[in-house]
Amino acid sequence: MIFPGSRYEGVPIVPVQAKNGRPAKYLEMRERITQDDIESDVRIYSVENGDTLDLIASKFGLPTRLWWLIADVNDITDPFNLTIGQELIIPSTTDFAKR
Repeated sequence: MIFPGSRYEGVPIVPVQAKNGRPAKYLEMRERITQDDIESDVRIYSVENGDTLDLIASKFGLPTRLWWLIADVNDITDPFNLTIGQELIIPSTTDFAKR
């Protein structure tokens, strides 16, 4: 089940046949949002002690469940490995609405 606001919402589901012959379903690859997709004024945030991506989203008035868009824009593969002082680009609600 894919929940509303999930990074996989809207990603097509592909039916396949598993090795055991039973039908299975997989998600196609999703398209990541990049810095080139940001059309609003760029906002930069410097990571502070104790920050997490959902907390940072909240600081900018964004839904915390969309933390993964900040990760995508900043090419973060490990959201638990933020560095104090690391500068992040924060998309606006307009940029989020496109996803």
